[in-house]
Amino acid sequence: MAYALSFAEEFFWGDPDIPPETLRPSDRPTSVYQALVSLSAHEWAELARDVFGVTPDRLEISTVIARIQETNTCGSLASPVDVFVDADGWYRLLVFDRKEESRAPRPSAPVSSPTAEPTSVHDR
Repeated sequence: MAYALSFAEEFFWGDPDIPPETLRPSDRPTSVYQALVSLSAHEWAELARDVFGVTPDRLEISTVIARIQETNTCGSLASPVDVFVDADGWYRLLVFDRKEESRAPRPSAPVSSPTAEPTSVHDR
């Protein structure tokens, strides 16, 4: 089932207090902009060629976001939101809820490996 994109500008561009061009790629992007910068060079080239008919170096992120807003379609409203780039849904992006990111478990302290250096005087 498809839904209209009824999200605030922050969903597309990210936190207004953070310049979008400073966003780094992520495996759990929290905005459309970050999802786009997270695409591999190959994925970006395919998107440029197949959807926009240009070479990757001629495609701007703002152009892609404008197309996404024009397409106005997503496959889900729950996180991760499955955002359609093109009307047919051949190219899609996943955008995760920022709240989920903050609930993600923190890495635990490193576990020593069997090859680690001894840490006790008695181990030496």
